[in-house]
Amino acid sequence: MKSFLYYACCALTLMTLAGPTTADPISLDQVVPNFELIDQNQRPVALNSFRGKGVIVSFLYTRCPYPDKCPMIGKKLTGLADLIQKTGQKDKLQVLAITLDPAYDKPE
Repeated sequence: MKSFLYYACCALTLMTLAGPTTADPISLDQVVPNFELIDQNQRPVALNSFRGKGVIVSFLYTRCPYPDKCPMIGKKLTGLADLIQKTGQKDKLQVLAITLDPAYDKPE
């Protein structure tokens, strides 16, 4: 749970500083370019630090006009992170959740 929360708040600073960008889509046979985000503890986290693992990336926010959907996504991601931990797959799979609402979604 702690590691999920660690990565769940990644990108707070990057998303507010980077602003909108345009890029060419990545095809299935290409490697995702490395990027660095800031986590809820103000520490940098780079995508390439997960090299060799499967990475599940989700974008979410904790409040939305559909109260039966947004919290459900967060709970499912937390459940997935817990399952990865319980089954000993932590060295093979990582859940990375990035907030879409960094002004509201704070670590606490």
